[in-house]
Amino acid sequence: MLTLALCRDSVSAREGRREAFEPHIQYLRRIMGTIRLAAPLAISDGARIDGGDALVASIFVLESPSFLGARELMSADPYFTSRVWETVSLFQIEQPSGPWASGSTGVTGRLYAALHEPSDQPVPGPADLKGYASELGDSLTFAGLTRFKDRLGVARAADEVGFALTLLGAASLNIANELINQAIGRLRLPWRGLVWAIPRGVGTWTADTTL
Repeated sequence: MLTLALCRDSVSAREGRREAFEPHIQYLRRIMGTIRLAAPLAISDGARIDGGDALVASIFVLESPSFLGARELMSADPYFTSRVWETVSLFQIEQPSGPWASGSTGVTGRLYAALHEPSDQPVPGPADLKGYASELGDSLTFAGLTRFKDRLGVARAADEVGFALTLLGAASLNIANELINQAIGRLRLPWRGLVWAIPRGVGTWTADTTL
């Protein structure tokens, strides 16, 4: 199964990254066979992968036999044990589509990610998701997500549905924002969320597994 982990930085993340960066990279090398995508998330273009004020989170897409397997992989990461990450939210990827989901690559431009959070409106159905993927073109991986109630560091009362992940190539963070917001607006999807820059992604989805 494919599991998404969204790892939000703690207030001490910048200092923690400096101390745990090399152990974190060594750990990623050991589990690379499970990684479809591993990447830091930044609020501006040009961020460094080892730290700086622009980094705010990390994202992982893991291939694991079960939720517990993915949970164990994330809980053993030095960035989690050293408190670089405040929380790690785990999602089951239910409806992957786009070229990466089928194992191919070919994203052009810089890489960007958006996690769309559900609102109080009805959850988009399969037809809505397909239309959204079509709006954004080929350089996209898209997935319907369910957030597990069992998060690392935070207990939840129930699973949550209606999240979505967008990964796309664009020339800049501003352009990525425009492309996503235009697609959401044209289809009138009940989503909100932030778009982040990905300074570098590794894993089979990006055809880059060298750390």
